[in-house]
Amino acid sequence: MKINTKEMVLTALFTALTVAGAKLNLMLPNIPVTLQTAIVMLAGCIGGKKVAFLSQVLYIVAGLIGIPVFAMPDAGPAYVLKPSFGYIIGFTAAAYIIGLIIEKSRKSIISFIAANMAGIAVIYFFGVIYIYLLMNLYMGKHINMLKAISIGLAPFIIKDIIIAFVLSFICRKIYFTLKNTVHD
Repeated sequence: MKINTKEMVLTALFTALTVAGAKLNLMLPNIPVTLQTAIVMLAGCIGGKKVAFLSQVLYIVAGLIGIPVFAMPDAGPAYVLKPSFGYIIGFTAAAYIIGLIIEKSRKSIISFIAANMAGIAVIYFFGVIYIYLLMNLYMGKHINMLKAISIGLAPFIIKDIIIAFVLSFICRKIYFTLKNTVHD
């Protein structure tokens, strides 16, 4: 995969913003509430699929090699055993999908809303499935899928839908502003 200087800079920027979004959090039991989903949406809408995906991969790699970038105060390979790690995996897929939808769309407000809603669905899909599997297969706490949804989706989904909707308008404005002022 070839990457130019502009893409490198944007990748680094969105990685740094993801770290900042992780550190601005409200800690709930096992799952922190952060601004990371907003940053993932921003990266996908503004950076495109490649930049957005790479920024989230870089974020994960940094955390897994021990740099304390995640919302919870620890890092390293053991972080994969945290219930919130499924969302982090979902960030990569969501960033790519949001970017892909925007790149292929007519750039209408509906496109931005649809892209961000799809991104949220992907993040929650990975997050809830990960909670379900981790609880049942690793932690020995046998829960059903409905319980996983009540833990990993219900408390947060309204906030993220509102953020996605509002951010769609902001991202569209930024997208067209950058398109008209920045040249490759």
